[in-house]
Amino acid sequence: MDLVEQLMSEDMESLRRRERNAMAMLESRPGTPDAQRAEQLLELISDERDRRSIPGNIETFLQEYPDGFDDQLYRRRERDDKRAASELCRDVLTADAFAQVAAGGDPAALAGDVKRVIGATNLIQGSFEKPKFYGALQDPRHTLALLREIGLLLHGPGDAAARLEAFSDHLGSIGVRKWTYGTYLLFLSDPKRCMFVKPEGLKKALEITGYPLTYDSTPSAYVYRQVLEFAAWIRSRLVQSGHPQLVPQDMIDVQSFMWHMAPTGKFARD
Repeated sequence: MDLVEQLMSEDMESLRRRERNAMAMLESRPGTPDAQRAEQLLELISDERDRRSIPGNIETFLQEYPDGFDDQLYRRRERDDKRAASELCRDVLTADAFAQVAAGGDPAALAGDVKRVIGATNLIQGSFEKPKFYGALQDPRHTLALLREIGLLLHGPGDAAARLEAFSDHLGSIGVRKWTYGTYLLFLSDPKRCMFVKPEGLKKALEITGYPLTYDSTPSAYVYRQVLEFAAWIRSRLVQSGHPQLVPQDMIDVQSFMWHMAPTGKFARD
C-alpha cells in the first residue's frame, strides 16, 4: 500500500496526528530532507482532506447526479418525498389546527396528522424512533400537552432555535428527548431556514469538513444555531463551487448533500 492509499484508509484523527507531526518536523528541521518529506506529506494530507470534504463530495455527487439538484434521479431518490412531506406538514399542522384543539376540540385527528407527517419520510428511524414518539403521542397522559408543545414549536414566539430547546425540554420530561423529533418538524415546516439533525450524520459531517461546531447530545438553542450556521456554510460552498446546478433551492437540498457526504447506518461508506 503506497502512502496515498494509506492516507485514504485512515480516520480523521490519524490524519490530524500525522499533520501535527509533519508540522513539528518542518519547524524543528527546516531545510533538511526530513522537512522536505514532511512538506510533501502535508500536501498529500491536504489533498485527502479535500477528497473527503466539500470539493471531493461535489465531484462524487455530480458523478451520481450530473444535473445536480435538478437531476431527475436525485429528485426521485432524495427530494420529492421530503418536498411532499413538507407540503403535508404545512397543510395539516397549521396554527388554526392547534388552536382548535387548545380550545377543546378533539385531539385525535390532529395527533393522526402529526403521525402522518412523521411517517411521510424515512428521515426518522422506523423501527425504534418513530414507535417511541407515536407511543408518547398516543398516551392519554401526554397527548394534549405534546400537541400543545408541537404547536408552540411550529408556530410559537421566538426564533426556531429557542422553540426547539423548549420543545426538547418537554420531550425530556416525558422520556423521549432526541434531536430528530423537533428538528424534523421544523425542517418540514420551514425548509428555507431550518435543518434536520440526525446526530451521527451531523458528527460525521463535522469530522469530514473540520467545521468548528460544539456538539452536545442534549438539544439546545445554542447548538442548533451552530447547526444552522454550518448548513449555511455548506450552502455557501455549493453556491461558490462554480456549478450552477448545485445552487440549493432550500435546506432540503443542503440536507441531501450532507447525507451524500456523511451517510450513516447501512449506507455508511468506509
